[in-house]
Amino acid sequence: MYYLIKNDTLVDQSEIESDLILISENGMFITDSWPPIGKKFENGNWREKTISEKTEDGEISLENRRLILKTEILNFLSIKLEQGVQFQGFNFQAREEDLIRMSLAIKKIELGGTWSGFWRDSLNQWRELTSEQLNELALTAGNFWETCFRKSRTLIDELPSKNKTQLANYNIQAAWDAIN
Repeated sequence: MYYLIKNDTLVDQSEIESDLILISENGMFITDSWPPIGKKFENGNWREKTISEKTEDGEISLENRRLILKTEILNFLSIKLEQGVQFQGFNFQAREEDLIRMSLAIKKIELGGTWSGFWRDSLNQWRELTSEQLNELALTAGNFWETCFRKSRTLIDELPSKNKTQLANYNIQAAWDAIN
């Protein structure tokens, strides 16, 4: 079924879209649902519903909303780790790959290898660090990674217990900040 709409009023409906095209006038539009799925009439215009409104109205299932939020939480985690930690007045990334590289460099030093004395910051600038400072950076970045990972897993693990309203209005930053 197709519906011809002007403002928030249903003008006509038909099983054949071309029938409505013939009688359509300026300011009207045709949709395959009434009211139009994913849209809300507000201030004289139809606008796209927010994801919260779609969740509240049942246009997004709770399971899909949980999956969307899980992906958004993982993206939030990735951004946090990419932003990294402050150390010696510079910012260093704290992604897993960065921690692995630090661990390998520290292990190399422990085995008697030569330390270059430099590590890249988050702006890809080489920064001079002693081997002791590298150890401190690795601990600082590792602690930050651990905290971020724990927070992200806590948020993800709590999603199944959230009701429709909580999922619809979920604020990742606020939930993240609420975890110590």
